[in-house]
Amino acid sequence: MLPRSFTLFQLFTMIASLSYMGDFRMGVAENPNKVHNIVAANVSGFTSLYGPILRATPTLKIPDAIGAQHQSDMQLEQVTTQQARMELISSLPETLRFYIGDAATAASLPEHALRQLVARSVAEIVAPAAASQAIKGLFTAGVSTSITYSLSKLSKAMSDK
Repeated sequence: MLPRSFTLFQLFTMIASLSYMGDFRMGVAENPNKVHNIVAANVSGFTSLYGPILRATPTLKIPDAIGAQHQSDMQLEQVTTQQARMELISSLPETLRFYIGDAATAASLPEHALRQLVARSVAEIVAPAAASQAIKGLFTAGVSTSITYSLSKLSKAMSDK
């Protein structure tokens, strides 16, 4: 979902944004900088958590300094051959692979089309859970509290834009 070359900060932002893709509240009532703010405040934690995984990813070229310097502007490069993309798709969680479809077919798509397919697939997975969570909030907090909270979030979102 990222271009061939990207920064560590861009990668962490993409990772953090996965749980918000497909969540209707992000486009309506949430701070548009929410994901950026989460990552900016936690670069060190993201580096500690994902550094070992990144170093073990064969399709990713990373500087040796990752994890030592916590440089959010550190440049990474991914191998984008069709074979590398097929291996990466094959390593995704089963549910996401189901939405994407055949790995060989998806890997043969142009890069922008594959990015769109993956983003749409993640959004289709997240959307039902986000909607369910919003509905449960109505019952847990009560309708009037939920309306007051939602109006407050909308007001804040409008002032942030």
